[in-house]
Order: sequence, then C-alpha cells, then structure tokens
Amino acid sequence: MKVKQGLLKFISPQVPKEGRMKTAAGDFPTEAEILPGDRLTALFVLTHDSDAEVSAAAKKTIADYPKHLLMAGLDEPLDPLVIKYVIAVRGKNDSVMIMAALNPGIDDAALTTIALECNEEAASILTADKVWLASKPFFMEALKKNQLLSKVTIERIEFGLSEEDEKQASAQAPPAGEHKETPQEAPNDGISDKDKDELAADVAKKFAVNMKKDKDVEKNVFKLVSTLSVSQKVKLAMAGNKAARELLVKESNKMVSRSVLKNPRITEDEIKKLVITKGTAEDLLREVARNKEWLENYSIKVGVVTNTKTPIAVSMKMIESLNDADVLKISKSKNVSTALASAARRRLEAKKRK
Repeated sequence: MKVKQGLLKFISPQVPKEGRMKTAAGDFPTEAEILPGDRLTALFVLTHDSDAEVSAAAKKTIADYPKHLLMAGLDEPLDPLVIKYVIAVRGKNDSVMIMAALNPGIDDAALTTIALECNEEAASILTADKVWLASKPFFMEALKKNQLLSKVTIERIEFGLSEEDEKQASAQAPPAGEHKETPQEAPNDGISDKDKDELAADVAKKFAVNMKKDKDVEKNVFKLVSTLSVSQKVKLAMAGNKAARELLVKESNKMVSRSVLKNPRITEDEIKKLVITKGTAEDLLREVARNKEWLENYSIKVGVVTNTKTPIAVSMKMIESLNDADVLKISKSKNVSTALASAARRRLEAKKRK
C-alpha cells in the first residue's frame, strides 16, 4: 500500500521505538496537521510493526479509538487494507460499517463482507441510493445470504430497484474484465464524477469549520448539499458537525435524516430540540425513544411523550415513567392527543385509588 511521505517520520522502521510507540498510542504532535484518515493509516501500518510492543499498542488504539475520530477518518479516502482492518476490528457498529461501505477506497471483497454481516438498519441506509445499489449486483446477492436480514427487508430492498435504475447502472458499469468501483452519484445531475467527489469534500470542509451565521454562506452550503447523492448525504450526516446535522436532519429522505442520529458528536441538546419540534418526523422520534442513553435525560423523555408525531403506543408506554406533575400537565393539555390525555388521567385516578 502507498503511504504519504509526510507520515514516514512517524511510522518508518528507522524512527526510534519511542517515537513509534507515541504514534501507536495515537499521540501525534499537536503542531503536525495530520488528517483523520492519515492518522488511521499510520495506526494501521504500525499494527504490522516488527516490534511486538509497538504493534500491540497500535492495535489497542484502533480498538479503543474514539468513535467521532474513527468516523472522521472513514470520511476520507482510505486504502482498502485500512478499511478492511477497521471493519474487522470495529465493524460490529453499524455506523462504522456504513461509513466504511461508502468510502471511495473500499473494494468489492470488503463490500461483500459488509453485505453479509450488516444489520437491517445498516442495510436500509446503504441501499437507499438505488443507482449505487443497481451498479453493484454482487452486493444485493450477498445481502440475500445475510442471516440477520428478514425476507421482508430483502424483498423491500430488491423490489425498490426500478428498471430505470438498472439502465443507469449498466451505463455506468466498467467494461467486462475490469473491477472498477462505480462512483456514488445522483442520476442526471450534470456533474462529472471527479467534480462530484471534489464537491462532497468541499461541503465537508465548509461544515468542518465554525461558520458564522451568514445567510449567504448558509444558502450557498444548502445549495451545495442539494447536489449531493444520497450516499454522500449519509456520509455527511454521520460525520459532519452541528451545522451539517441541523440541515440534514430535515432531509425528506428518511435514511439521510436517520443517519444524523448515528453521528457520534450529536449532543443531548440537539436531541432535546429535535423531540420538542412539531415538524420532527415520526421515524426520528421512534429512534430517539429506542435509545436508553438519551432517555436518561428527563427533558428528552418528556419531549418524546408529548410530541404529537410520536406514535401513540410509544407515548402511552413511556408516560408510565414520568413524574406525577408532568402527567397532570399532560392530562390537561390541549397540545397532545385525546388518547394520551385520557391515559394520563387514568394513571392519576389509579394512583388516587391506591
């Protein structure tokens, strides 16, 4: 595999062991501007270091690597060997698996592994880009062999492919004998493959900085994001900063908006804002309700219960864990469903009888 010249001073066998041990521990010099993907690459190389202590340290660092740094690394083009190693070590996490699958450096063998091992959530997100899926028939075939996926899921994914999608995929396919990855792109957008990748990188950079509240900047970024494919939006949703998350959580494509919830940097304040917003989609509220860690925040729990878009069955189950003062408010509220208000009154009456 090729390694950038600038990384050799951290990982070369000629570097003293003490220096390699520092790098293997993830301790890069603060003055060195090393991209997240390059950090992952350096750590991967050191997992093969001839010194067992250095190798073990690098393996431990990748195994324990903070999720937000791992996602940032997977958001950059990586060597297939690095991607395969990350999948092997951290692939049980569906967010990591999705980001690995969408990395431009991944090869067909690694994609097949992902298709065979991903869960239903990851499969749904990865197959949301129909043109991308149609261009990789081997991925669909591997999904059919995945024991974690139900027949219903497989049928939904498979029959979601239209004849037009398959025609576009055939037009994009490489000549027979070549094993070239098909770029992830939205159909008929008039942007070349190279420009599409550069555009995605440009959008990511704009979101990586702490942008000022400038309407022109926000409008321009929104326009740029609108040109990205579903796959690229998913990547940005899972690895982008707060500005990216706030924009993409409103996406009409459920796979994109749900991917925002998988972003390791999303905060409880963002989740609280999401659950108290009237326009929040039902599927997002369901996802929040399934997350025990978020529900430890009482304000989030109340927000889920009282949001009118939350499925009534979910709200009625969760109301049992609210304190009496909030249940009383719900019983008198005109901003919740009649069924939920009635359930709140029944709970209060039942407590009085005890």
